[in-house]
Amino acid sequence: MSSCIARCIPVKAHLGQELGEEEFEQAFPRLYQYIDLTNEQIFLRMNGRISKATWLNWGAWMKSNLGRPAFTQAWARIKKGSSGSFAELRRLEASGFANDPRRWIPAWKRLWHR
Repeated sequence: MSSCIARCIPVKAHLGQELGEEEFEQAFPRLYQYIDLTNEQIFLRMNGRISKATWLNWGAWMKSNLGRPAFTQAWARIKKGSSGSFAELRRLEASGFANDPRRWIPAWKRLWHR
């Protein structure tokens, strides 16, 4: 599914080029899906469903993609319109993409819920 989402986002967006207003509006549903998937990936890492190696790869891509103009614009719109959603991505962004979400759950809770 993630490759379908990524393939449907204009190449210009992946290359870091700005999209025109109409291009952005057409791409927004897929950008939203990409950002929603990103939040889900963070949630999976937080709950120990994703390995450290996979997380390091995904985390680098998240930071890179969300730094591109179309993704930045979509994320800004999503944040503005969804105050209670995307908590995991908001938290990771607030850390400068430096935190490992697995560490957000105390070790004793991680051991307890195995």
